[in-house]
Amino acid sequence: GIENVGSKARIPVHSELRYYQTDAVAQADTNDIVSTLRTMNIPIELADPLKSRSVRPRHYELWFGKDF
Repeated sequence: GIENVGSKARIPVHSELRYYQTDAVAQADTNDIVSTLRTMNIPIELADPLKSRSVRPRHYELWFGKDF
């Protein structure tokens, strides 16, 4: 789903893709997501993987930055 976090979170300057696992599946997924967004001329940065044991597998977050 889409959530507008407004002032509840640190909004990045540049749009970024956040993810929570570091296995081969996540790497393939993030490469595909970044590639797809870039072909649509959406500049995107890949954030460092976040650490959490409570996040379900293949959970990705696309954060649109202030420059979007």
